[in-house]
Amino acid sequence: MAKALVQINEIKIASCVLMEEIMHVQEEELEEATATDTLEFPLLTSLSLVDLPNLKTFSYGKYCIHYPSLTRLTISGCPKMMTFSSFEGNQQSMTADTGLQQALGRVNSSLSLPGFFNEKVRFPSLEELELSSMCQLKRIWHNQLHGQSFCKLSSLTVELCENLSHVFPSNLMDRLQSLNKIEAVGCPSLEALFEPVSLSSERRKKPLVLSVLKKMKLLNLPSLRDVLMSDCKVTLAFPSLMEVNVRRCHSLPYLFSSATAKTLDKLAVLDVSCCNNLRGIIAMEGGKGKTVETFKFRHLTKLKLGGLKSLIYFTSESCAGDGLHPLFDEKLAFPKLEELHVEGVQQKELWNDKILVESFCHLKVLKVKQCDNLVNVIPSSMWNMLLHCMESLTVEKCPCLRNLFTMSMAKSLGQLRYLGLGGCGDMEYIVAKEEEKPEEATNKVVIPQLATLYLHNMPKLRSFCQGKHISEWPSLKEFSIEYCEAVKVILGDASRRKLEGSGPTHQPLLLIEKVEFPDMESIKISHMDNMENIWLDDLPSNAFSKLKTLVVEYCEKLQSIFSSYTILTRFQNLEKITVTNCGSLQVVFHVQEFNFSEANSTRTFQLRELVLTQLPKMKHVWSGLPQVGLTFECLERIKVEECESLKILFTSSVAKSMTQLKELLVWDSGVEEIVAEEDGVGTSEGGLFFPRLTDLRLLELPKLKSFSSKTSTWPLLKQLRVRPCSKMRSFSFACECQNCQGTIASENQPALFSFEQVIPPLEALTLSREDVATMPQHYIFRNLRALTLGCYHDENVAVLSNFLLHRFPNLEELIVICSSFEEIFPEDSSGHRGATPCEELIDMENPLKALQNLRLLGLFKLCNLKQVWKDGSLMVEILKQIEVLWVVECMSLLIVLPSPTSFQRLTHLRVQDCVGLAHMGTSSAVTSLVHLTSLYLGNCGAMETVVTNDGNGAEDISFPNLQKLILDGLPSLESFSPMNCTFIFLSLERIVVMKCPKMNIFCNGALRTPNLDKVLLSNEDDEWRWEGDLNTTIRTLSA
Repeated sequence: MAKALVQINEIKIASCVLMEEIMHVQEEELEEATATDTLEFPLLTSLSLVDLPNLKTFSYGKYCIHYPSLTRLTISGCPKMMTFSSFEGNQQSMTADTGLQQALGRVNSSLSLPGFFNEKVRFPSLEELELSSMCQLKRIWHNQLHGQSFCKLSSLTVELCENLSHVFPSNLMDRLQSLNKIEAVGCPSLEALFEPVSLSSERRKKPLVLSVLKKMKLLNLPSLRDVLMSDCKVTLAFPSLMEVNVRRCHSLPYLFSSATAKTLDKLAVLDVSCCNNLRGIIAMEGGKGKTVETFKFRHLTKLKLGGLKSLIYFTSESCAGDGLHPLFDEKLAFPKLEELHVEGVQQKELWNDKILVESFCHLKVLKVKQCDNLVNVIPSSMWNMLLHCMESLTVEKCPCLRNLFTMSMAKSLGQLRYLGLGGCGDMEYIVAKEEEKPEEATNKVVIPQLATLYLHNMPKLRSFCQGKHISEWPSLKEFSIEYCEAVKVILGDASRRKLEGSGPTHQPLLLIEKVEFPDMESIKISHMDNMENIWLDDLPSNAFSKLKTLVVEYCEKLQSIFSSYTILTRFQNLEKITVTNCGSLQVVFHVQEFNFSEANSTRTFQLRELVLTQLPKMKHVWSGLPQVGLTFECLERIKVEECESLKILFTSSVAKSMTQLKELLVWDSGVEEIVAEEDGVGTSEGGLFFPRLTDLRLLELPKLKSFSSKTSTWPLLKQLRVRPCSKMRSFSFACECQNCQGTIASENQPALFSFEQVIPPLEALTLSREDVATMPQHYIFRNLRALTLGCYHDENVAVLSNFLLHRFPNLEELIVICSSFEEIFPEDSSGHRGATPCEELIDMENPLKALQNLRLLGLFKLCNLKQVWKDGSLMVEILKQIEVLWVVECMSLLIVLPSPTSFQRLTHLRVQDCVGLAHMGTSSAVTSLVHLTSLYLGNCGAMETVVTNDGNGAEDISFPNLQKLILDGLPSLESFSPMNCTFIFLSLERIVVMKCPKMNIFCNGALRTPNLDKVLLSNEDDEWRWEGDLNTTIRTLSA
């Protein structure tokens, strides 16, 4: 048949579990074939073999296989494949393979190993070759290859080939003159790219050249010791190499020999990180007394050195003597370097005082992080060289730094646009005064282009500049300060102004006496516990005229944001305000001392979003706001959460102006009225408040008595969630009718809304048991996409299956909350058949026709729920189509995934605060999670393992699409699984492990995580650990 495929130009074979060979040759054909017979695929350009676990070879037999037009070859996930083409027949090959595998353990030299490609396969046009997840691959090429095979190879990727020791044989170099890119990733046995070289003395004098190689990526190769391993002196040359990326190669002592380094004339990007034993980038050669020449990287524009804890120097020659020396010296030149990242090195100085004038003179971006011994970032001997082009400077976690600049240096920051400083525990001033200047002298600091200033986690920081000074910030757009508790005045000189009647603790954070922030657009102030005022009461008229965003959080002493009407008028262009976790704050807009006169014109503010959360003492949002003069007609979104002292959200005069309000969320607060009436104030157009409201959520408001005294209708309302407000019913109905139990809803208890006025456009709705009981039976919610059901506290009640099936034909999201259900759907619900009161027949024999769009299921605070589903229930079929599942605070829940048929489409799973849950599911059940991309498990105190053994004898368990795994607050967790099988996470890129004190291993069996390079210890990306593999890293966390 293969002889008939002469017209085929692409072959892709994937996920065929039983396939052992691609091209089967009959025994009689094998006997008749000779070594000169050829099978040819003349037009085939692409061949892809993916996830074929039992594939041993493409073809058995004596045939030569010719691919004259093949340009791309991909082989991935074929763990038993040792050779592309086997000489012997099927049975002979299997016997030979078994004997070979036994013998391989006794072979010391890779030269004795069989090659995956031999002289029987011909690839004269092949350009791209990718070999991935090939467990049995030990050698890629045979010593003898046919004619022009692989001579056009331009890209080679080798990934997850755990037994491969070398990539290229030494005699293949001449065939690789078209090679443009090399990638080797996750090959734990790889010792070098090139096999040991043994050449004649004449050839040793000539370098081995890869003339067009431009990119080299070496990632997660723990055994890699060199690019070329050789007992003789041979030089590798890369004259076209432009980009090198090396990461997690812990056995690598140096990256390049000095001879190779001299050939890197085109190198533009060098990124080396997390190589624990790397001592230098360049290993010097030659005897004592030999003149050391300068290494000039003429085209290098980006250099990143990160997590190199053993790095002594850039070149080994500079490491003579004891102790640590500066990282860069006069033996190196980087005339075009624009971006430099240095992280996790141990040096006290980055540069010595003999740096060449031409070096670093074009540096635009400098990032220095986690350098524990560093005492100086910008040395006095070279600040003119470093700073005159600098556009971005980041310094973080350098605890020995006392300051960053002197006054003279600061005046030279003419191009600086970004400055970020954090985690420098001893820093008191960013700009230090110069000792030789007289005490009474006043300095002027202007950083004309600075647009972003970010300061964080500096407990001793007192101010930006030391001593008397004037500062100007003509281009500053974004300012953020966090965890700088010692700061009184950060921008401005407190010594130049005596604040009348104020002690030092009342000085404002931003001391502004004239226009200093004409371009400021964003301010964030966080965890500033000693700050009582943000700004002065007498701000200049245009001090913050362009400010659009203000965030204030965790400022315990702050009592108000805008303390007067005068201040408030300075922020007319402010679009978003967020205030959260300020324990003393009593009011946001405090303007009651202002007396309006008829001469004052109305001021319209551009505020579009207001977020107020966790403000326990806030009594007013607007205090003393006049009925005329101030309007908020641009406001579109308001969120108020956990403000227990707040009684009234709006006065009618404020609410009247909010004609554009679209979203209103009030949650877990002491609010009694949403809109409180004022004498003489009418409502907005047509007698309505908030005529454009689309999203209204009133949640956990036990004191709420009314929305407003006037009835409002919202023709645009899409989402209405009310839960529970004990003083009121959520809805009244045009016809209060008997419910299914024969009881009548209380007519004396007032309702927040008239149901008929909000039902037509709704897409999301929250209903309590009482709402369901009093609802007329003819209501059908054709537009509803999301439904929340709650407050079913009777232990004997089950979710009303018929109610759901009849009323919500297009439901996509269902959340069940705060109820006593033992099961979500009763066992016999799928056997009903019926019609709605409107005679619209629902096919109950196939309930998925009614709930066919359901994709999200949330289960919250269901105290009696023991399992998500059981056999015979409607839930069995529904779960097969669910894509997102949340299970939170279900205290009696024992298991989430009891069966492999549970969740066949699930992509996101979150299980949290389920104290009785011992594990997530069985080894059989998790096999259905092939689409899962995100898994969060948190605060489940009894959970000992995630996946438990059910005795199914699984050899491997795969989560092929899982990208994010978070294990948080699991005090009993010992491992992800105790099973002694292989766990495969091919897509896992992010894992967070927090508060799991008993976890001392991830799993007992083998583990494959090719894309994982760190274990995060918090939700922030800057705190992590990695010891080469996941199991070893977890062990170190518990040590």
